[in-house]
Amino acid sequence: ASVTLKARAKAAEVKNPSVRGVLSEVAASILMKIVYMARLCRYDLLKVVNYLARFLTKWTEAHDKQLYRLMCYMHSTKSKRLV
Repeated sequence: ASVTLKARAKAAEVKNPSVRGVLSEVAASILMKIVYMARLCRYDLLKVVNYLARFLTKWTEAHDKQLYRLMCYMHSTKSKRLV
């Protein structure tokens, strides 16, 4: 839940939220790979990924920043896993 709040705070910093995001073409592929991994061992990521997946058809720079934040969180918490 804290990831979602942080991602939303980062998105608020975007200067022009209506501009189509750079990752709009590959966002679906990235998110589905994360969903597959999260289903198996990282349940903490499911809520955030589902939130971002809602915006695949209207992807903006704000969502680019949120996805980047999610990737940073995943990288910094590699050691977390289902026990």
